[in-house]
Amino acid sequence: MTESLTHIVEGPYGTEAIVISAKAGGAIPLWAPVKVSAAPSPPDPITVTTTTNANDAIIGVAVGPKLASGKAADASGDKVNICVFGRCKLKVLGKSVNIAVGDCLGSTTTAGKAAKVDVSGANAAAIAAAINAFAMALKASNADDDIIPVFVRGSKGNAKTS
Repeated sequence: MTESLTHIVEGPYGTEAIVISAKAGGAIPLWAPVKVSAAPSPPDPITVTTTTNANDAIIGVAVGPKLASGKAADASGDKVNICVFGRCKLKVLGKSVNIAVGDCLGSTTTAGKAAKVDVSGANAAAIAAAINAFAMALKASNADDDIIPVFVRGSKGNAKTS
């Protein structure tokens, strides 16, 4: 595993980033993609969890706070900060399918990690991947558990289709 931008220990980087507060639905690793698991019940924020489904609708990346455990959230109910737009770091699986700069990234069957999605072709899987790609790689990766810089742009129709 390699980690880019090691001087950034939590939070996004770049002034364009938008970070929201959420409530954890369980333990959440730092730099993990998260999805909405429960609607807000005002005044509570949305509840988020990691996913083990490929091509889930991801709201953003858990960017903090970095707890003593190294996670963004240790248990259900913890406050967690989510980067919903802009630059941050993300844990990826780059070994099976190498990630290049500019590749679309989506959720995987491995909790807390993203991977390159295949957005080529007109089949249902490619269309689902394109719709649910939530970030663009800003650095290449060819190993599992790499932490790379990405640009989060949200899922549901914001993917680059080549």
